[in-house]
Amino acid sequence: MELEDVKEEIRRFLIEKKPKNNDTGKETYTYIGAIAEFFIHLFLNYIGLKQECLFLNLEEKSIKKGFDGYYSLNGETWIMESKSGYITSQNATHKEKLKISYKQLEDKITTNDPKVNNPWKNAFRHAQATQSNENILKELQVFSQQFIRKEINNDINDFNLIPCSAIYYFKDWEENKKDILNEIKDAISELKYSKLKIICINKKFKKLFLNYLGIN
Repeated sequence: MELEDVKEEIRRFLIEKKPKNNDTGKETYTYIGAIAEFFIHLFLNYIGLKQECLFLNLEEKSIKKGFDGYYSLNGETWIMESKSGYITSQNATHKEKLKISYKQLEDKITTNDPKVNNPWKNAFRHAQATQSNENILKELQVFSQQFIRKEINNDINDFNLIPCSAIYYFKDWEENKKDILNEIKDAISELKYSKLKIICINKKFKKLFLNYLGIN
Protein backbone atom coordinates (compact mmCIF):
# COMPACT_ATOMS: atom_id res chain seq x y z
CA MET A 1 0.00 0.00 0.00
CA GLU A 2 1.28 3.48 -0.90
CA LEU A 3 2.08 5.95 1.89
CA GLU A 4 -0.63 8.37 0.80
CA ASP A 5 -3.21 5.59 0.91
CA VAL A 6 -2.18 4.69 4.46
CA LYS A 7 -2.37 8.35 5.50
CA GLU A 8 -5.82 8.68 3.93
CA GLU A 9 -7.12 5.61 5.74
CA ILE A 10 -5.88 6.87 9.11
CA ARG A 11 -7.12 10.40 8.31
CA ARG A 12 -10.65 9.15 7.67
CA PHE A 13 -10.62 7.04 10.83
CA LEU A 14 -9.50 9.92 13.05
CA ILE A 15 -11.93 12.41 11.49
CA GLU A 16 -14.75 9.97 12.16
CA LYS A 17 -13.70 9.55 15.81
CA LYS A 18 -13.02 13.25 16.42
CA PRO A 19 -15.69 14.92 18.64
CA LYS A 20 -18.09 17.50 17.21
CA ASN A 21 -17.00 20.17 19.68
CA ASN A 22 -13.22 20.26 19.77
CA ASP A 23 -13.14 23.47 21.85
CA THR A 24 -13.34 21.43 25.03
CA GLY A 25 -10.04 19.71 24.27
CA LYS A 26 -11.60 16.45 25.39
CA GLU A 27 -11.33 13.98 22.55
CA THR A 28 -12.75 10.51 22.89
CA TYR A 29 -10.47 7.88 24.36
CA THR A 30 -10.69 5.94 21.10
CA TYR A 31 -9.34 9.03 19.34
CA ILE A 32 -6.40 9.72 21.65
CA GLY A 33 -5.77 6.01 22.12
CA ALA A 34 -5.46 5.49 18.38
CA ILE A 35 -2.90 8.29 18.06
CA ALA A 36 -0.86 6.99 20.99
CA GLU A 37 -1.01 3.44 19.66
CA PHE A 38 0.16 4.61 16.23
CA PHE A 39 3.34 6.09 17.73
CA ILE A 40 3.91 2.96 19.84
CA HIS A 41 3.78 0.83 16.68
CA LEU A 42 6.27 3.17 15.02
CA PHE A 43 8.63 3.01 17.99
CA LEU A 44 8.51 -0.78 18.26
CA ASN A 45 9.24 -1.09 14.55
CA TYR A 46 12.07 1.42 14.96
CA ILE A 47 13.77 -0.68 17.67
CA GLY A 48 13.58 -3.79 15.51
CA LEU A 49 10.37 -5.64 16.37
CA LYS A 50 8.40 -6.97 13.42
CA GLN A 51 4.74 -6.00 13.44
CA GLU A 52 2.59 -9.11 13.02
CA CYS A 53 -0.67 -7.15 12.97
CA LEU A 54 -2.44 -4.32 11.21
CA PHE A 55 -3.13 -0.93 12.80
CA LEU A 56 -6.88 -1.04 12.15
CA ASN A 57 -9.35 -3.85 12.75
CA LEU A 58 -10.07 -6.08 9.78
CA GLU A 59 -13.81 -6.25 10.41
CA GLU A 60 -14.75 -2.64 11.19
CA LYS A 61 -13.42 0.90 11.40
CA SER A 62 -11.83 0.42 14.79
CA ILE A 63 -8.43 -0.13 16.41
CA LYS A 64 -9.96 -2.88 18.55
CA LYS A 65 -8.39 -6.15 17.48
CA GLY A 66 -8.08 -8.42 20.49
CA PHE A 67 -4.51 -7.55 21.43
CA ASP A 68 -3.34 -4.00 20.67
CA GLY A 69 -0.24 -5.41 19.05
CA TYR A 70 1.43 -8.71 18.22
CA TYR A 71 5.15 -8.64 17.37
CA SER A 72 8.14 -10.88 16.80
CA LEU A 73 11.86 -10.50 17.43
CA ASN A 74 14.58 -13.10 16.96
CA GLY A 75 12.09 -15.95 16.79
CA GLU A 76 10.13 -14.84 19.86
CA THR A 77 6.66 -13.28 19.96
CA TRP A 78 5.67 -10.22 21.98
CA ILE A 79 2.17 -9.02 22.91
CA MET A 80 1.42 -5.32 23.42
CA GLU A 81 -1.40 -3.51 25.21
CA SER A 82 -1.66 0.27 25.46
CA LYS A 83 -3.64 2.58 27.74
CA SER A 84 -3.97 6.36 27.38
CA GLY A 85 -5.36 9.20 29.44
CA TYR A 86 -5.27 12.91 30.15
CA ILE A 87 -3.14 14.31 32.93
CA THR A 88 -6.41 15.71 34.37
CA SER A 89 -8.27 12.39 34.37
CA GLN A 90 -8.53 9.81 37.12
CA ASN A 91 -5.54 7.46 37.54
CA ALA A 92 -3.54 9.61 35.11
CA THR A 93 -0.12 8.24 35.98
CA HIS A 94 2.13 5.91 34.06
CA LYS A 95 2.13 3.56 37.04
CA GLU A 96 -1.65 3.15 36.96
CA LYS A 97 -1.90 2.92 33.17
CA LEU A 98 0.81 0.24 33.09
CA LYS A 99 -1.01 -1.76 35.75
CA ILE A 100 -4.22 -1.62 33.70
CA SER A 101 -2.36 -2.58 30.50
CA TYR A 102 -0.73 -5.54 32.20
CA LYS A 103 -4.01 -6.72 33.75
CA GLN A 104 -5.69 -6.68 30.35
CA LEU A 105 -2.80 -8.63 28.84
CA GLU A 106 -3.02 -11.19 31.62
CA ASP A 107 -6.79 -11.52 31.25
CA LYS A 108 -6.68 -11.92 27.47
CA ILE A 109 -3.83 -14.45 27.54
CA THR A 110 -5.23 -16.66 30.30
CA THR A 111 -9.00 -16.42 29.84
CA ASN A 112 -11.48 -18.92 28.42
CA ASP A 113 -14.41 -16.52 28.86
CA PRO A 114 -16.81 -17.00 25.89
CA LYS A 115 -18.33 -13.56 26.57
CA VAL A 116 -15.22 -11.83 25.25
CA ASN A 117 -13.90 -11.84 21.71
CA ASN A 118 -11.35 -14.52 20.92
CA PRO A 119 -8.10 -12.47 20.93
CA TRP A 120 -6.12 -15.33 19.39
CA LYS A 121 -8.46 -15.70 16.42
CA ASN A 122 -8.25 -11.98 15.77
CA ALA A 123 -4.45 -12.05 16.08
CA PHE A 124 -4.34 -15.03 13.69
CA ARG A 125 -6.30 -13.13 11.03
CA HIS A 126 -4.03 -10.12 11.39
CA ALA A 127 -0.96 -12.34 11.15
CA GLN A 128 -2.36 -13.84 7.95
CA ALA A 129 -2.88 -10.35 6.53
CA THR A 130 0.70 -9.37 7.35
CA GLN A 131 2.04 -12.67 5.93
CA SER A 132 3.59 -13.82 9.20
CA ASN A 133 5.69 -16.97 9.17
CA GLU A 134 4.17 -20.41 9.64
CA ASN A 135 5.36 -20.81 13.22
CA ILE A 136 3.48 -17.70 14.35
CA LEU A 137 0.36 -18.66 12.41
CA LYS A 138 0.40 -22.18 13.85
CA GLU A 139 0.91 -20.88 17.41
CA LEU A 140 -2.00 -18.44 17.11
CA GLN A 141 -4.24 -21.05 15.51
CA VAL A 142 -3.61 -23.48 18.37
CA PHE A 143 -4.40 -20.83 20.98
CA SER A 144 -7.54 -19.85 19.07
CA GLN A 145 -8.77 -23.45 19.02
CA GLN A 146 -8.02 -23.82 22.73
CA PHE A 147 -10.01 -20.67 23.44
CA ILE A 148 -13.01 -21.94 21.47
CA ARG A 149 -12.86 -25.28 23.31
CA LYS A 150 -12.34 -23.55 26.70
CA GLU A 151 -8.99 -25.30 27.00
CA ILE A 152 -6.76 -22.26 27.52
CA ASN A 153 -4.27 -23.10 30.25
CA ASN A 154 -1.63 -20.45 29.70
CA ASP A 155 0.92 -19.39 32.29
CA ILE A 156 1.61 -15.65 32.05
CA ASN A 157 5.24 -16.43 32.96
CA ASP A 158 5.68 -17.96 29.50
CA PHE A 159 4.84 -14.78 27.54
CA ASN A 160 6.81 -11.72 26.46
CA LEU A 161 4.75 -8.64 27.29
CA ILE A 162 4.75 -4.94 26.31
CA PRO A 163 2.43 -2.92 28.55
CA CYS A 164 2.33 0.72 27.44
CA SER A 165 1.16 4.02 28.88
CA ALA A 166 0.49 7.37 27.18
CA ILE A 167 -0.34 10.51 29.15
CA TYR A 168 -1.61 13.63 27.34
CA TYR A 169 -1.19 17.09 28.81
CA PHE A 170 -2.26 20.51 27.49
CA LYS A 171 -0.07 23.07 29.25
CA ASP A 172 3.39 23.06 30.77
CA TRP A 173 3.87 19.99 32.91
CA GLU A 174 6.80 19.79 35.28
CA GLU A 175 7.66 16.12 35.44
CA ASN A 176 10.19 14.46 37.66
CA LYS A 177 11.62 11.67 35.53
CA LYS A 178 13.34 10.06 38.47
CA ASP A 179 10.05 9.82 40.40
CA ILE A 180 8.26 8.46 37.34
CA LEU A 181 10.95 5.83 36.85
CA ASN A 182 10.72 4.79 40.50
CA GLU A 183 6.94 4.53 40.26
CA ILE A 184 7.24 2.37 37.14
CA LYS A 185 9.77 0.09 38.83
CA ASP A 186 7.39 -0.23 41.75
CA ALA A 187 4.47 -1.00 39.43
CA ILE A 188 6.27 -3.84 37.65
CA SER A 189 8.10 -5.31 40.66
CA GLU A 190 5.44 -7.95 41.27
CA LEU A 191 4.44 -8.65 37.67
CA LYS A 192 4.88 -12.08 36.12
CA TYR A 193 6.26 -12.52 32.61
CA SER A 194 8.95 -14.22 30.57
CA LYS A 195 10.39 -10.98 29.19
CA LEU A 196 9.10 -7.44 29.56
CA LYS A 197 9.36 -4.18 27.65
CA ILE A 198 7.81 -1.01 29.09
CA ILE A 199 6.85 2.01 26.98
CA CYS A 200 5.72 5.31 28.54
CA ILE A 201 4.85 8.33 26.40
CA ASN A 202 4.27 11.92 27.51
CA LYS A 203 2.48 13.69 24.71
CA LYS A 204 1.77 17.40 24.87
CA PHE A 205 -0.45 17.70 21.82
CA LYS A 206 -1.32 16.05 18.56
CA LYS A 207 -1.15 19.08 16.28
CA LEU A 208 1.96 18.15 14.28
CA PHE A 209 0.70 14.61 13.65
CA LEU A 210 -2.75 15.84 12.63
CA ASN A 211 -1.21 18.48 10.36
CA TYR A 212 0.90 15.77 8.73
CA LEU A 213 -2.29 13.88 7.96
CA GLY A 214 -4.02 17.02 6.70
CA ILE A 215 -6.48 17.28 9.61
CA ASN A 216 -7.09 20.83 10.84
